Amino acid sequence: MSRPATPSTCWVITDGRRGIENQALGLAEACSRIRPLDIEKHVVESGKPFKALPATLQSKFKSSPDQYGLNAPFPDLVIGCGRQAIAPLISLKQAAGEDIFTVYIQHPRVSSALFDLIIAPEHDQLSGPNIVPMIGSPNRVTKNTIIAAVLEFGNRLASLPMPRVAMLIGGDSKTHELTRDIHDKHMKVAQNILASDRSLLLTTSRRTPEFAVEDYRALAEREENMWLYDGEGPNPYFAFLGGAD
Repeated sequence: MSRPATPSTCWVITDGRRGIENQALGLAEACSRIRPLDIEKHVVESGKPFKALPATLQSKFKSSPDQYGLNAPFPDLVIGCGRQAIAPLISLKQAAGEDIFTVYIQHPRVSSALFDLIIAPEHDQLSGPNIVPMIGSPNRVTKNTIIAAVLEFGNRLASLPMPRVAMLIGGDSKTHELTRDIHDKHMKVAQNILASDRSLLLTTSRRTPEFAVEDYRALAEREENMWLYDGEGPNPYFAFLGGAD
């Protein structure tokens, strides 16, 4: 069967946080490899008092899509991720009915009947006719993405002798803290990697504490076989995944 010539439309709705947005974008891009999709990103912006409300109350206070900056014509498919996407998805479904297919990623903590499809982590133990459990979470990593990134950053990778090790450093969240003690353990691992004649590809995130970033910068200045990405310039994340052993 040939693929349709006219792409369907898909909105990705999140609060703009990269980790949340990438899950929804990853699913949308995977769908587009099956059927052509025009994908649009929509970031829901609300004040702190509204964000703190339960999603069901949010949808009562703002029941119309235009109150979230979502105006007709509506898409064929909408994918939301993160708690702030729940009320907008509910409003779109109420406005467009069967003309729109709504997908929510993560555990919504509201009735599953409010969405056409829910993709939730297996450990949440959700079940139902419109629920698909999965291990991990959707992402944007594909073989082609990695190959393209390795080619793009090929010269830099070639300057670092193999074997190479990648370290992906996160940071503080609502439930975890990257303390100095934990950071010291990470630093010891990084130093041991370099001392064992391996090259080190290390990336921090926007959540990494500044004291940790400063230590990694100092280490990278001393070590020839270390590539540190601390947020400056083109992001080599996918190249790290492909270039590491």
